[in-house]
Amino acid sequence: MPETWELTTNIKGADGASGTAGSQGPAGPAGATGPTGPTGATGATGPAGPSVWGGIAGTLSTQADLQTELDQKLNASRLTVGPAPPPSHAINDLWVDTN
Repeated sequence: MPETWELTTNIKGADGASGTAGSQGPAGPAGATGPTGPTGATGATGPAGPSVWGGIAGTLSTQADLQTELDQKLNASRLTVGPAPPPSHAINDLWVDTN
C-alpha cells in the first residue's frame, strides 16, 4: 500500500532560548476588611490624686498653728546625736546613734 502524507501548516522546529521576563503587572484590588476584634480588658485604676489640705494659705513662716504642731513633734532639747545614749534618758528622748 502506498504511503499517505498530510499537509500541515504548522511545523515546529527545535525549542529556542528563553526570552527575558516581562515587567510585573499591577496589583489587584485589596480584599474586604474583616470585623473589628473585641475590646481588651480595662487596666487597674491608678492611685488617688494629691490630698487637699483645706484652708492653708500663705507661706510656712506665717503658719503659726502649723509651726506649733511641728514644734510638738520633736523637742530638740531631748535629742541626742552621737555614739552613746544620753546619760539620763527618759520617755520621748530621741537618740541618733552615729556608730
